[in-house]
Amino acid sequence: MAKIVKDPLLNDIANVALGIAGGFALFWIASHKKSPLHQKLPTKKIKNISVLPHIKISRKEKDLHLHHWFNMSALYMLLYWKKRHILGNKLLHGFLIGSILQGLSYKDRFSFIKPQDKLQLVHD
Repeated sequence: MAKIVKDPLLNDIANVALGIAGGFALFWIASHKKSPLHQKLPTKKIKNISVLPHIKISRKEKDLHLHHWFNMSALYMLLYWKKRHILGNKLLHGFLIGSILQGLSYKDRFSFIKPQDKLQLVHD
């Protein structure tokens, strides 16, 4: 990776900031239903578990929705505790932080259990 500035500390800060901006922007675009990127995301479901475009487990009349900020937080902690050398990549470090911050910007960020959509019940 090319160095942005000569000072190693400033270079690390610049790479983290660039990663934060990239992670935030990508998840901002991919999360909005009207976004062309969101509309192109494939839908993958295995029985009652939806894995794309988001992780959702359907059970009886309720859905367990695992928000992307939660998933990225778990990945970040796993990488931090088990594979610290991977987080040596400051761009990846920033990307994960940016995606977490973007997910926490939603009003329903702590709403994990939701009633199933009535339309979904008709189709299942």
